[in-house]
Amino acid sequence: MSFYEAPGDVLIGTHSGVVSGTTASVPWINLVDGTTYNWYVVIFDGVTSTTSSSWSFTTNFAPSTIINISPEDETTRITTSPTLRVNVSDLDGDSMNVSFYNDFDNILIGIYTNVPSGQTASIIWNNLSEGTLYSWYAIVNDGLVSTTSTTWIFTTNYAPDSPSAPLPLNDATNISLNPILSVNISDPDNDIMNVSFYDATDNSLIGIDTGVVSGSKASIYLLELAEGISCSWYVIIDDGLTSTNSSLWTFTTFLDIPLWIQTPTNQIIEYGSFLNYNVNAFDFSGIVRYWVNNSLYFNIDNNGNIIGSSYLAVGNYILEIGAYDPFDNNCSALIIITVKDTISPTWDF
Repeated sequence: MSFYEAPGDVLIGTHSGVVSGTTASVPWINLVDGTTYNWYVVIFDGVTSTTSSSWSFTTNFAPSTIINISPEDETTRITTSPTLRVNVSDLDGDSMNVSFYNDFDNILIGIYTNVPSGQTASIIWNNLSEGTLYSWYAIVNDGLVSTTSTTWIFTTNYAPDSPSAPLPLNDATNISLNPILSVNISDPDNDIMNVSFYDATDNSLIGIDTGVVSGSKASIYLLELAEGISCSWYVIIDDGLTSTNSSLWTFTTFLDIPLWIQTPTNQIIEYGSFLNYNVNAFDFSGIVRYWVNNSLYFNIDNNGNIIGSSYLAVGNYILEIGAYDPFDNNCSALIIITVKDTISPTWDF
């Protein structure tokens, strides 16, 4: 049995000794994609021959183009879990399966299936190393034939280095109530970074220093801390692709206790006179109020002036005095108010 290409009557191949009722076949190689071919057979039994009618078929188009979408070839600063994307097309409009490969070892990264012609296939390449060169390619199969892309390369990004030289120093004491928090930062890629400062007590954001250059200092200003408290903080450094968390640092603000400028002293007043005595205390945060324990007979104003509220009977009055700063730190003193009657009676007439 002889197979021929029509028109032209070019012999494709011959299958000899074919038994009646069975199948004859020959391979037809080196055909062209997307081309219509006509063929027929001539059957010869040694005496007579029979020629078949002519049949036709059209060969398949291989997937025609694979265009790299991302990462672009030879790009740097790529995340360590990049999404590989290619656009694929097929002249037959076939749906395709796209397989992504690591070019260094030809290990399969992943497969994106049933991609329509003209659409994008993607896969995430996880757990890559920082600052490393990677090479990859894609193979597209339409169910009959495959097309292999060129090879593309990219380099992954380095995460920012861990920050150094925190201020205030870790475990520092007697820190201002309005401190500046700062750290030195650097990045192997020399990226511009944003540095976020956090309160470790509740992980609330204190503030962000943006656009910080590698090798410089990031800082933020803290407002109105209380006296004598422990504060914990940390930073997160972000270069736009990856972030680095710092250690946790702690400092304690200074404790400023009010002090008497002059130590309060005992007072002696004459019976029938009003007490008018001034006490004065100092605190870096200021004195917000004064206090006395006996408001029935004595009043004290915000300037520390103690005034008797009425005539006092002869005798001794123990008076406790206090001065308070905005954080309720205080100093106190005990004084004795002595009321004496030293004036002798006089005759009216």
